Amino acid sequence: MPPPTTPTPPTTPDDLMQQALRSMQAGRFAPAIELLDRAVALAPDNADAHRMLGECRFRVGQVAPGIEALQAALRLDPQNAKAWFSMGAVFALTNRAKPAAEAFAKVVELEPNNAVALACLGKSQQTLDQVDEAIESYLRAIELQPDHLEARTDLANCYLHTGQIDEAIAGFRRVIKAKPDHIAALDCLCTAMNYPQGLDREDVFAAHKAYGDAVMKIPANTLPDPPGTPPPDLDPDRPLRVGYLSADLYEHSVAYFTRALLEHRDAAQFQTYCYHTGTTLDAVSEELRGLTDNWRHVRALNDAQLTAKIRADRIDILVELTGHTQHSRLQMLRVKPAPVVVTYLGYPNTTGLPTIDCRLVDGLTDTPESDKYHTEKLVRLPGCFLCYTPRTDAPPVAPSPCVANGFVTFGSFNATKKITPRVFALWCRVLREVPTARLVLKGAAFSSPVALARYEAMLAEHQIDRDRVDLLGRIAAKKDHLDAYRLLDIGLDPFPYNGTTTTCEALWMGVPVVTLAGENHASRVGLSLLTAVGTPELVGFDEDSFVRAAAGLAGDTERLRSLRTTMRDRVAASPLCDGPGFLQRLEAAYRAMWRDAVSARG
Repeated sequence: MPPPTTPTPPTTPDDLMQQALRSMQAGRFAPAIELLDRAVALAPDNADAHRMLGECRFRVGQVAPGIEALQAALRLDPQNAKAWFSMGAVFALTNRAKPAAEAFAKVVELEPNNAVALACLGKSQQTLDQVDEAIESYLRAIELQPDHLEARTDLANCYLHTGQIDEAIAGFRRVIKAKPDHIAALDCLCTAMNYPQGLDREDVFAAHKAYGDAVMKIPANTLPDPPGTPPPDLDPDRPLRVGYLSADLYEHSVAYFTRALLEHRDAAQFQTYCYHTGTTLDAVSEELRGLTDNWRHVRALNDAQLTAKIRADRIDILVELTGHTQHSRLQMLRVKPAPVVVTYLGYPNTTGLPTIDCRLVDGLTDTPESDKYHTEKLVRLPGCFLCYTPRTDAPPVAPSPCVANGFVTFGSFNATKKITPRVFALWCRVLREVPTARLVLKGAAFSSPVALARYEAMLAEHQIDRDRVDLLGRIAAKKDHLDAYRLLDIGLDPFPYNGTTTTCEALWMGVPVVTLAGENHASRVGLSLLTAVGTPELVGFDEDSFVRAAAGLAGDTERLRSLRTTMRDRVAASPLCDGPGFLQRLEAAYRAMWRDAVSARG
């Protein structure tokens, strides 16, 4: 019997690249890098060797060397579509949307029928707020590949962004019909169903429950506790570790309500941990980092690693602040990484996950009827469920514009997707009731010519002169955004998805807000906020009373002037900004949750 032969080691560039490819396909990128380094040394003019080397370097976390290798490939072969695609993917994954879009556009130029590249181009355009262009890219991708479910999901998200809610919901449902466990579409459908008026609450709850059911079927992926990990301390009265899990610990709406949670806590009884899952770090992140006992930027951790981190920190109560919004880590919570898990603040509805114990609300936002539409136990905080921390650099309150203008200006700076056709119709009715008034709306979607034309068509449908309405695009700088409230006399709150931060900002800038209260949480936040600041008379409970409240306030110039000059002080002195008082109520709720958990364990 002949002796076994030893495989001949690869010596040619092609052989080295073939073996490297097999290593890459097996997820073994470090050995592939060694092989590709040899291939590049032997064939420095081989563009594909440089491309593969760049891809491998990026996969092992060598971002800059990976980009350098891809750039070398493109210098050698500027028409290499694979290298352009890899370059676009690297830029997209490192949050550089503009060069990513440029790279994917080059792929599409070279391969016009590449549906995957078109979908990636659409994603980058969407990130850049080029929504009309993104919609066109997604439609082209779907035309080429009708079963491209990611493109269909992202297209539906574009429709949601531009206020085409029915089209968005239909798009998400089409994806779910094709793939019932498509987590992203199930997740996005939950969000979209908060916007339309008149949806059956049972149907909305069923959509959230379907998401939770699908997530619970994902196999658990956890790491074992380190050896010697002590058992949980079940003393009901000991100091507690509270973790806050959020993608929005930066210059984001959620941060205005997170600050009080950290700044006013009882440090002797509650130690805080912040788990920031988002991509952005800025000055606000640094402020929050300085207020918490422990800061963790965990964007790069997978679910198993993040679960292990939370368990290693021995968190007693984990409070997730994101819900069904961007960069959420809801899926990770299926394994219940802390004895008590709470959802709060970032999302106005149930998560649908049975492993989340409680949801923090108040008695105005959630009536007793709401309990049956949640998988979590509703914990109603006394008073308002929010505590707002205004910006210290907010501009001073400007005089009421109606005094100089001689007419009242209504307005809203809420996201355009909240301004549905029914909302717009009611606001047009207010304009007809006050025929001298003007309307100012500001939102990113108004930078889209297509969205702008759609709202202009609705104005014509409701017989409102286009000259009475200003439709403004996004204002990037926060101080300039707040300063724009000098244009408004009265804020109009959308429904059924009320504003939260926008309402607080309007009030802080001296602009009273009129809201329409509905049945569910999202449609009753305005009621809670206005009650907290002492203007419950500006709450309508049907469309007629909403119009009366708006028109009545518009007709009382003296009251408008008085509210303008006193509103900031009123808000500052109200329960809405009472950090110490709010934290006493919140921490009492945390203590009760912990005692219930200890009692349940026997």
